[in-house]
Amino acid sequence: GDNNIYRAAGEVEDGFEPLDWAVSQDHTAALARDAEGRIMLIRLHGNRFAGRILGAKAGAQAAGDTLTVGCGETWFGKTRLIIANPTPWAEAINRISEPCHA
Repeated sequence: GDNNIYRAAGEVEDGFEPLDWAVSQDHTAALARDAEGRIMLIRLHGNRFAGRILGAKAGAQAAGDTLTVGCGETWFGKTRLIIANPTPWAEAINRISEPCHA
């Protein structure tokens, strides 16, 4: 449930408070976004969570109801989420990787 998202996000990054999230239909992964616009990728490993706040090396592709997210770390690999509307998440993740034009 929603409590799991809060708990998982808090375990990954102390003080991370999800405002918006999407959980994969198979409950193996989730994405969460906080008030600062940071996006966290959370994966379930048994009864433990592993997660990353996505940075500049992250990338995502949406196809149908599948979102494939790479956080740019080889050992973390790519994560597939089955969510209802993956395109806005893919766009938001891909925006992180664009350099800021000051």
